[in-house]
Amino acid sequence: MMKRAIAVLGVTGLLLAVGCAVDGTSSDDEALYNSSCKLTSYNGYDIYKKSCSDDKSFYTKDGNTPSASGTRTGLMWECVEWSVRYSHFVFGTKTAWGVVGAKDMCGSHPSTMSKVSTPWPGDVVVFKADACLEKNSSGTCLVRASPTYGHTGIVYERPSGGKVHVKDQNAAQTSSNIYLTEDVECYLRDDNHECESGTTRSCTDSHTCSGKQTCNAKGTAWSACESSSVCTPGDSRMSCSSWGEGADGTCCGSCGYETETCTSACQWGAHSTCHNGC
Repeated sequence: MMKRAIAVLGVTGLLLAVGCAVDGTSSDDEALYNSSCKLTSYNGYDIYKKSCSDDKSFYTKDGNTPSASGTRTGLMWECVEWSVRYSHFVFGTKTAWGVVGAKDMCGSHPSTMSKVSTPWPGDVVVFKADACLEKNSSGTCLVRASPTYGHTGIVYERPSGGKVHVKDQNAAQTSSNIYLTEDVECYLRDDNHECESGTTRSCTDSHTCSGKQTCNAKGTAWSACESSSVCTPGDSRMSCSSWGEGADGTCCGSCGYETETCTSACQWGAHSTCHNGC
């Protein structure tokens, strides 16, 4: 069985390796999916502790619950399995990557995936074989990817200051990890990753005025155009101001009416003078 690893420098200075297998048979052990095995989650999809793995394949229909008739996403609970599972259930990426280890994902990936230079949250990050993921203040590498198979995860925040915040499996048992970007092999984005979560863009609303749209948490869709528009420029309407409405529905007491015209800002303008002789 082929394996990959995240190497962690322990407090004694010894190199500790966490195994990361590639192939295995199906597992139906419900104990592997209970709440104590869940490390964290991201956008509704669970990340599991490596200590709960039996090195068998995971099949699921919803991205979390085991199902023998579901989609195979990889081996429990490996780094590649998580990147494949998240991409599949969020963006519809095919699960057949044809890779031996994480480092191969940049050269072998579904056709809907493309390399990008500036990743968004939800994109796949791939680290080189033997990548240094973390250093101490003196420059000594504390955490390395497998010297043979590398590492992968899902981008949690845009890279900044030479580091990238990721959600990953088979790594340090934390809800997320911050790694150096110096040994990133590539970032991959699916075609269905429509936008960067939380960002906004301008839009034109139904009144032909400007508004904004917001990208949803998963980056799969923009919201409807949001604006403060109440009318379409050039439109007018009958209205009443300080006079109040008369018994017959007119303004200015009961012998006339006023009008408002919609401005270029899609807001009703000032009331006109009273029409019809008042």
